Amino acid sequence: MKINSSLSLALWGLFSLLFFFSTPSHQDSDSLPPHPNPRLLGAFIALQAWKHVITSDPKGFTLNWDGPDVCSYEGVYCAPAPDDPYDTTVAGIDLNHADIAGSLPEELGLLADLALFHINSNRFCGTLPYSFRNLHLLYELDVSNNIFSGPFPSVIFCLPSLKFLDIRFNEFEGDVPSSLFDLKLDALFINNNKFNLSLPENLGNSTISVVVLANNNFNGCLPSSFLKMAGTLKEIILVNVGLTGCLPPEIGMLKDVTVFDVSFNMLVGTLPESIGGMKNLEQLNVAHNKLSGQIPARICSLPKLENFTYSYNYFCREPAICLKPPCKDDRVNCIPDRPLQRYEGVYCAPAPDDPDDTTVAGIDLNHADIAGSLPEELGLLADLALFHINSNRFCGTLPYSFRKLHLLYELDVSNNIFSGPFPSVIFCLPSLKFLDIRFNEFEGDVPSSLFDLKLDALFINNNKFNLSLPENLGNSTISVVVLANNNFNGCLPSSFAKMAGTLKEIILVNVGLTGCLPPEIGMLKDVTVFDVSFNMLVGTLPESIGGLKNLEELNVAHNKFSGQIPASICSLPKLENFTYSYNYFSREPAICLKPPGKDDRVNCIPDRPLQRSANECAAFYSHPVDCRAVGCSAQRSPPPQRRPPPSYHYP
Repeated sequence: MKINSSLSLALWGLFSLLFFFSTPSHQDSDSLPPHPNPRLLGAFIALQAWKHVITSDPKGFTLNWDGPDVCSYEGVYCAPAPDDPYDTTVAGIDLNHADIAGSLPEELGLLADLALFHINSNRFCGTLPYSFRNLHLLYELDVSNNIFSGPFPSVIFCLPSLKFLDIRFNEFEGDVPSSLFDLKLDALFINNNKFNLSLPENLGNSTISVVVLANNNFNGCLPSSFLKMAGTLKEIILVNVGLTGCLPPEIGMLKDVTVFDVSFNMLVGTLPESIGGMKNLEQLNVAHNKLSGQIPARICSLPKLENFTYSYNYFCREPAICLKPPCKDDRVNCIPDRPLQRYEGVYCAPAPDDPDDTTVAGIDLNHADIAGSLPEELGLLADLALFHINSNRFCGTLPYSFRKLHLLYELDVSNNIFSGPFPSVIFCLPSLKFLDIRFNEFEGDVPSSLFDLKLDALFINNNKFNLSLPENLGNSTISVVVLANNNFNGCLPSSFAKMAGTLKEIILVNVGLTGCLPPEIGMLKDVTVFDVSFNMLVGTLPESIGGLKNLEELNVAHNKFSGQIPASICSLPKLENFTYSYNYFSREPAICLKPPGKDDRVNCIPDRPLQRSANECAAFYSHPVDCRAVGCSAQRSPPPQRRPPPSYHYP
């Protein structure tokens, strides 16, 4: 604020008179300024007014703030006036870390030539004086780490020379005017207040080289316009400001940025590959967000990168080169084979309906030996695709809330202690392809509609189920089916041959099968494993099995098969194991002796070791079975019409 010359002289005279009467008589007369200086007079008035409102000065910074020589005051710096090098003025105030308590009086507006005002790390409160609008030369304003409050200090917009603004760590609150980013600042620190703001589109208008907005409630996304700051921006820190959305791919245009910190926000999506083009980047922190996908290898290859923190996200892949930086932090993600990742056995991935969002996609607690039950709240895992908890001690039933898991693809609860009827909630899982509930205590009927589901694999063995294999078995799209060790009874319906297009493995061990194997079995051209051991099957082995060119494992042991082993079966090109022990076969072609995995014990085959007795075989053959006559429900015939052929030689 300018003071006219006559008023200045009058004030100076009054000041001199007051000073004369308040000075001890022994003071030298030359202690007063030789010539009146209106600038220093205004400074004296301002600083004395300020001292008057200081309530605590534990370090004694203002003890020497007495007398007219303001240039000797602690923390007050003088210099030639900018418009008159022969005049002296107060150019700067630096009371940083003084621990002074008080407020800022309006009289500070008298410091019209002030270029620097630093009072950080004190206990000043209140607001910035409106008289600061007179500080047209103020270049640096630092009032950080105090107790200032109220709305954003609008007087800042009246400071045309301002380049450095630091109001962080105060109690300011409310909206931040978007016009702040139209100011021609070099550095802006407004972090750790209580401001609200959605980062405006004019963010890119700023000439800032360093901007710290952290720990405020800004919300919204990072506008792509901020890339217009590429010519000046060196450091940007947006920690904990409520950022949402994705990082724009244009971020790579910030070629001169050395520090980029957007940690503790709600950012989603992947890290833009373009960050790998920020050749001057030294510090990159994206921790505590919801970012996912793979860490781009280009980022980890940046030549100046010293610290890269991406912990507490949902990244699922990490190139080997990213393990090299000494200050890398990848904790609490979803990266396989890395320590300290998210919940053990919980796997995250981009949401199927929104790749920019992250969700729990899988749970794998196999072989954990955990005891407990499954709560209904598991139905909240609406995006779950994989649920594997085999080899534990879970009990009870499957929660009815599982009906909400419309994306569940694999369900494996095998080898636990689940009980009760067949879990009907399975029929509410439209995406289910893999079902494994074996080795539990389930019991009762198996709904025939199970075979209408579009499953790829079905394991319900080793429970206490009842079922007669239904005609709609052939409707199934299963490639692997294991029904073993249940009480199914009945015969194998010929309709199962309709599974020829998908079936690879079928295991029906000890399920109470009766009747004959249907000749249509030869249509299962892609089957590799066929096991119907430990049943009550009768009749001969269908010759058509010799057409199963992909068959590797064939087990028909522990049944009541009879007749000759078809040579075409033993000639199958991929057959590795053929077990037909504990039956009543009577003839075995020489070629069947070649497979290393063949087992023909306990049959009625002449000249082979470890066969049944002649009497046992004769008794069996006295009641022959004619599968052509009785089909699926084959019964033993009345007393024999003929004896076994004379060529049979029983041991």
